[in-house]
Amino acid sequence: MSESAVINDLALRVSRPARAAVGAYVAALVAAEALAAFAGPVPAAAAEGALLLILLVHYVVGAGREARALAALALVPVLRLSSLGLATRDHVAFLVISGAPVLLAVVLAARALELPGVLALRELRLRSQWHVAVGVGIVAALAAPALDVVPAVDPHSRVGLALAALAVFVFVGLLEELVFRGLIQGALEPLVGAWSVAAADALFAATYLDSGSAAYTIGMAAFGLACGWWVRRTRSVAGAAVAHGLVAVVLLVSLGGS
Repeated sequence: MSESAVINDLALRVSRPARAAVGAYVAALVAAEALAAFAGPVPAAAAEGALLLILLVHYVVGAGREARALAALALVPVLRLSSLGLATRDHVAFLVISGAPVLLAVVLAARALELPGVLALRELRLRSQWHVAVGVGIVAALAAPALDVVPAVDPHSRVGLALAALAVFVFVGLLEELVFRGLIQGALEPLVGAWSVAAADALFAATYLDSGSAAYTIGMAAFGLACGWWVRRTRSVAGAAVAHGLVAVVLLVSLGGS
């Protein structure tokens, strides 16, 4: 029996209340992300803070088989609250300041939840990973004009361009893949099997609702779904993380700097 078949079989044995609880949390987190996009930062912060507290309490008091999933889902409000509480006018500084604490949380969570494969980015050396990453980067460059995205960073020097590209690559592409495809999808899979791909992608796409571009949100949702499928198929987040990093650089960093 294949590894995926074994995981799906285990998922079927998980109690319905456990799956229902995780599904309810996913729906609530999507709704909270919608508040950030359509109701403003204050209602969003209140909702995300409340969900973070509830998730942590549920985890601590004995969540049972869904414990790892709850801990992983808690990273979604952490990501949003970090972006709301540490906002600055300098977009590169904002990415570093708000992203660094979340990246540290991801590393600690991956170890605590016994998901070591999340951090195995060295697997990019595998042909099944790097050729996909490069191919996706090329597709992103070709598709960028159709996504109606205004670059968030417009550096005016080569040094600024390099720093901006590095910050976007790490704290947008790499970080988001580690959170959504690495931790969340990985922790949900023993509970819901293949549905973990869709659940993680729903949360991922919800974080793009505040982009102001429907085409961009839909495009990233489709991209996230493809990444989730690839990660589940290859059991490695390396290729998806690098691909997402390249996509982020292409879309968010203006290459018009002098």
